[in-house]
Amino acid sequence: MWSYKDKVLKKIIEYVRTNYTYINLSDMMQGNIIYNYRCHLNSVQCVKEGKADEVYLCVYVENNYPIVHFINKQGDKFVDNTLGWTYENIDYYIIRKINSDEYKNITDILVQAQRTLTRLYTNTFTRWLFGIKINNFV
Repeated sequence: MWSYKDKVLKKIIEYVRTNYTYINLSDMMQGNIIYNYRCHLNSVQCVKEGKADEVYLCVYVENNYPIVHFINKQGDKFVDNTLGWTYENIDYYIIRKINSDEYKNITDILVQAQRTLTRLYTNTFTRWLFGIKINNFV
């Protein structure tokens, strides 16, 4: 039986697939695997070090669970410099490119994207009732 959280996650995934741009696997290449839950900082660091050209806000969907995430673009390929080779098993959807003048607010952008997606299908009461925490849900 589906729980309320599962239903919300399903609706968020439907929204993501309908409104954001899917990245084909052929448009990705292997990046570093840091796996430190700091994708927003990792992606900016890669640009600052000259290892990538751009930062992108996206959502990845893995095992029917959406996660707000940041990846890089290097040349004409997207690169996940947090999850590395595991990109092969993940569906990525681009929300937008992050401008360099936004890097200083990258954490705020992450949190706002999580809040926006979670609030699409929940409200204060349902989040309280079902124990949904915005920063851990999407």
